[in-house]
Formats: sequence, structure tokens, C-alpha cells
Amino acid sequence: MDTDNGNDSPSSPPLSDWLEALITTIGDCLTAHSPMGPLGWYAFEEEGMTELIIFPKTVLFVGGEMDGELGVPGFSFDVQTLLKAFERVDAVQWNSQGMGPHDEDGAHFSIEGIFQGHEVWVRILAEAPEDEEPGMEIDASDSEW
Repeated sequence: MDTDNGNDSPSSPPLSDWLEALITTIGDCLTAHSPMGPLGWYAFEEEGMTELIIFPKTVLFVGGEMDGELGVPGFSFDVQTLLKAFERVDAVQWNSQGMGPHDEDGAHFSIEGIFQGHEVWVRILAEAPEDEEPGMEIDASDSEW
């Protein structure tokens, strides 16, 4: 699964080998049910913990009746494979929606633990944040997509 870092945050750690491995592992756990472009992600480091937010980017339909519309890629996620990639798992949660006015994540799966010796909190969002650019375009005038 391709990834696309849209993070311009100065607090973002550089893309180290272990973080790239984590992003790749998450991408390998995703099975797309509709056209899906690259994964978007943001990473922040605070007090020795890396927070990773990862999501499928939207698809922009170009041409045809759906011209200009955005599609949200559907996917399945292999939780067991991701859990096995961690040395230690401290918490696993599924949130069906945001948990209040300050939680903009929407539906997401989260895991906290140790990955390749690094303390992480990962959130895998069901949908990209609203301000994210589409990850790919599909010619909607072509019935083959």
C-alpha cells in the first residue's frame, strides 16, 4: 500500500526506518474494497511517545455524473496481524465515532504499545480528515473503474 505523508508539522519526527516499517505494516493489513490511493499519515513525538494517525485518502471522481465528488475508500483491516507486529500491546480500542467536540478523528481503531522498541499510539481512521486533499483521481466517465 502506498503512503503519502501530508504532515507539515514541525513536531513530526523524521521518517525513521522503524516508523516507515510501522506505516508499511499497517498498509499491509488493509484490504481495499473500492479504489484506494495512498495512505495519508501524520506523526508527532511527545514525551518519548510517537503518535501516528493514518488514514485512506479520499478519491476524486473526474468526469461523468459523479464529476467533482469525493469517494471514501472502503476497506477491511487485519487486526491480528498488526497485533503480532508489536512487541507489547498496552491498549486496543475501536471507537465508532468521535468522542466529543474535541475529538475530530471520527470512527477509528487505536493501539498503544511498543513497536520495534518505540512507544507508540496509533490511530487508524476510517476516513481522511476533512481538510485532506484527495489521494487519487478516477475517470468517472469510464465505466470500468
